[in-house]
Amino acid sequence: MACANEGFWVTHKLVCGREVAETGTQLTTHLAMLGATFRRVGQTTLAQLMLADEAARRRLHLACGCLESVYLATCNRVEVVLALPPEVSVPEARRRLYGFFYEHSAQLGRDVLA
Repeated sequence: MACANEGFWVTHKLVCGREVAETGTQLTTHLAMLGATFRRVGQTTLAQLMLADEAARRRLHLACGCLESVYLATCNRVEVVLALPPEVSVPEARRRLYGFFYEHSAQLGRDVLA
């Protein structure tokens, strides 16, 4: 597992592989986990990362171009776990995630997301 601390998101990249018995091929899934905590960003910014409705979470999933996604928000953290197709790199997924939250909340300035 690789871990990077970029901006206020902490990024983890996991590569999971499994063999498919029927075809004997190896499937590789890249999982990216991005998270922010109130200690890193403060409660105000963390609140702006909260997605209250299902439609917003669906837009996040589509914006990141992932195969599957998990969005977790608690009172002190927000985490997004993405299963990425081979053509989407972790840095690209992070860029898309930043773009989504920039569009989602006018309160978040580019200086916070960069």
